Amino acid sequence: MRMQYKEKLDGVGTTLNLEELARLGARQVIALALEAEISAYMEQHQQVKTPDGKAVMVRNGYHQE
Repeated sequence: MRMQYKEKLDGVGTTLNLEELARLGARQVIALALEAEISAYMEQHQQVKTPDGKAVMVRNGYHQE
């Protein structure tokens, strides 16, 4: 039995079968988990500075200019 779900992705309506829906959900869960892990790691090491006072670790696209 093939179940179909309507999903809106980037403003485009599409039909996903159950397997595709599960894969999409898994990708979203993994992305959220990685984001949380990266944020926690960066927070733990934010106090590490170079001798001239600059942060040793910065996240690409996230540093202050």
